[in-house]
Amino acid sequence: MSLYFCPYIYHFLDGVVDEYGVYLFMGFIFLSPFLIAWLLRWARKHPDANRPVGTFPHGHPPPRDPYKDPMEFNEANYKTWL
Repeated sequence: MSLYFCPYIYHFLDGVVDEYGVYLFMGFIFLSPFLIAWLLRWARKHPDANRPVGTFPHGHPPPRDPYKDPMEFNEANYKTWL
């Protein structure tokens, strides 16, 4: 049932962005410093909050095989990376 309304929502949002896109952009640019300040203020008030920045591996990387040569450059290997 929700897929039935998707084209209508898409066309509505497309029209809004088409008519008022410049004003929306200027509004977002104007409001973004306030949002950043609010986030920084919230972070200062809640220093114990769990805010993961990224996922980092723990421990050491797996050992490399010292006898295995790295892949040498040739035309066939180069084309597979394109």
